[in-house]
Amino acid sequence: MGRSYLAVLAASGAWRVFLPSALGRMSFATVTLSCVVLVAHVTGSYAVAGLASGALGLANVIAAPLRARLVDRRGQRFGLRLLALGYVTGVAALVVSATLGATEFVLVACAAAAGLSAPPVGAAMRMRWRLLVADPGQVARAYSLDAVSEEVVYTLGPVVAGLIMALTAPQAGLVTSAVLALVGCFLMTAKATSPPPGASPTSQRAARPRLLGVRGFVPALILTASTGIVVGSIGVIVPAQVAPDDTLAGLLLGALALGSGIGGLAYGARTWRSSARTRLLGLAAAMTTASAALAALPSVALLALGLIVAGLALAPAMVSGYLVADALTGDETRMEAHTWVNTAVNAGAAAASALIGVVLDNSTPAWAYGTGALIAAALILLGTLASLRSTRPRETGPTARVGLTDAGRQAQHRRTHTSAAVATRSVPGWRRPGRRR
Repeated sequence: MGRSYLAVLAASGAWRVFLPSALGRMSFATVTLSCVVLVAHVTGSYAVAGLASGALGLANVIAAPLRARLVDRRGQRFGLRLLALGYVTGVAALVVSATLGATEFVLVACAAAAGLSAPPVGAAMRMRWRLLVADPGQVARAYSLDAVSEEVVYTLGPVVAGLIMALTAPQAGLVTSAVLALVGCFLMTAKATSPPPGASPTSQRAARPRLLGVRGFVPALILTASTGIVVGSIGVIVPAQVAPDDTLAGLLLGALALGSGIGGLAYGARTWRSSARTRLLGLAAAMTTASAALAALPSVALLALGLIVAGLALAPAMVSGYLVADALTGDETRMEAHTWVNTAVNAGAAAASALIGVVLDNSTPAWAYGTGALIAAALILLGTLASLRSTRPRETGPTARVGLTDAGRQAQHRRTHTSAAVATRSVPGWRRPGRRR
């Protein structure tokens, strides 16, 4: 197993991009806990803290496809650096507003402003892997390594944020997040790439299909959103359970990421016979079940163990989502497709952060865990039904054109006219009108 991952890292130029991307990701590993702790500290309400964290995540979700298109079209150097500067501006506004005692509305608005510009470091790194890894068969392993490294970062991120805030001030966590994003994005793009990673000049000029119209793509997004519900719920519940011990909260959230890293390593080392879509469904269901069981754990030690178990399915589920996206898209939209997978997870996490904060203010952590698991289970059922519907054979004939994207209609139009032309040329004595022999 180790040799296969080392072969991926041995690709020329891999370390030069891989390490800075880890710094950029560390920024987002620290921001959720930092936002929750700071806003709860200045307002005294976890409901407001959950709303601020949810606003940051929701803004991230809404703008994610647009940010991906910006990076696709203008290149990673321009796109990631511009977005990093915007993210730093939003985070700085949130820190200043909290320090000056601004209203709850202003705090939530500043958090949303930071989320709008969050640079898509993970999706950009996966596009780099597709260029760095020569063997197409190694791409899945590179994704697994990427997911594991991300979870290692998310293991360390909450711990680092908790320690920094405990030793200094609640504002220091968000300041750290801003600095990491800026440094990571600028170092990752120290060497410009042209064309933008993941797309060739030809594909850049081609018509971009509408991804949400691609058959089977939305059901996969619904399934990945269920894992976001679990992550978002845990991200709010755990700090409330152990408050005011921010260091312990960071350690417990790190346990979830640790389990994810372990699961990702095992997932990438194995050759799977089942389809990526089937694996995604099973992993989402397993993670939801494990999160529901957290409500019954009576001690911090058992909670940490339960979080590790729940995390075992997280990285494998994400990798499965990326592989489904790869199978359904081409180079010209692959980064956007990966961003949609992340967007689905972030959407679930943002919704859970806002809702679970309200549940916590009016109930117990056990009820909050149960609420999050119930919502995730509902999404899994919805995604399964949608997936079954998308796999039914489509009817042939004129009505089959209804579900095609614009690009698909154009391709079918060209094929139809090409076939007609070939058939006509086969008729004896035919010649093109207007031309003489």
